[in-house]
Amino acid sequence: MELGSRGLYFSIDRSQRACQICLFPSYERPCPISEMHVGGVTLDVECVFKGDHDSGVNWASFHPSLPLFVSGSNERLVKSWLWEGNLKAEEILRGHMDNVSSVVFHPKRNDIVVSSSEDKSIRVWDVPNQTEILSFCRQHDRFWTLAVHPVINLLAAGHDSGMLVFKLARERPAFVVSGDLLFYAKDMCLRCYHFSSYPSLWS
Repeated sequence: MELGSRGLYFSIDRSQRACQICLFPSYERPCPISEMHVGGVTLDVECVFKGDHDSGVNWASFHPSLPLFVSGSNERLVKSWLWEGNLKAEEILRGHMDNVSSVVFHPKRNDIVVSSSEDKSIRVWDVPNQTEILSFCRQHDRFWTLAVHPVINLLAAGHDSGMLVFKLARERPAFVVSGDLLFYAKDMCLRCYHFSSYPSLWS
């Protein structure tokens, strides 16, 4: 398979919406979108997004259902693109302090993007508002790759010394019942509730 680029390719993604369309982010900077012909190995370059990344593009991922993709580059930026119509970056997300190594759409929320970086952080973005809403950092490990589960709210991240699997939000509160006591987590504290002391709350 030949794409005509001499740059390195760090990721390849195929659109779920239009299965014959692939993304090939390149260290050369442009991010080609190519049409894959079923039954053969040839690829025709449909369009190349030029001029919006000033440095190598490390990762690009399609949105699962909308005509969007996101890209992360060595210029420390995450960009959201519309790949039908005007072919330009729609939103630019700033905040990483080193190369963006991977970027994916959240599996359950259309407006959320998750990115990883060599700055040892994972950042969660509200794309329409172009704001960072969460960040997770490691002390010594750079993050290199992200993956999302296609059905449930589960993400995985690979870093220098291993990997981690995580969720962005709890689907149920963290608690355990032991006899007459309820232990639960709230406001970053472990709390205890005595059922026998406050029976009116449960009647």
